Amino acid sequence: MKKIVSGLIAVFMVAAALVAFSGSANAASPYGNTIPTYTHINAPGKVKVHHKARICVRVTSDGNGTPHGHITVRAVKRNGADRYISTKYYRGGTKCFVTTPLKRGKYSVKASFDRKAHSRFQDSDQRTSLRVTR
Repeated sequence: MKKIVSGLIAVFMVAAALVAFSGSANAASPYGNTIPTYTHINAPGKVKVHHKARICVRVTSDGNGTPHGHITVRAVKRNGADRYISTKYYRGGTKCFVTTPLKRGKYSVKASFDRKAHSRFQDSDQRTSLRVTR
């Protein structure tokens, strides 16, 4: 009986030691408690040939602060022959991009937010499509 009780006590002590010295999952992250962000694109559905498209982007978050970083907008034609890429610094609000004159076809538009270094906000992106017609 004494051997069973002493064995159970030893098992509980080892288990308690393992729990006490194990770190949390949050401690493993270099930026603990990161805040998710959401990128929103406001782009026209259709644009006429050889006209410019105005693409506006804003970033929201679940936290109280304002995300800071860079926004990159890419408008690429399906075959990759025609493309528009631009980057602007973001400090809140809405940033608008005006493309170069576009050729006819369907474009894939991607807006991505890259956080400032050592920021608690996460990166995010969103995609939409744009059609250039006659």
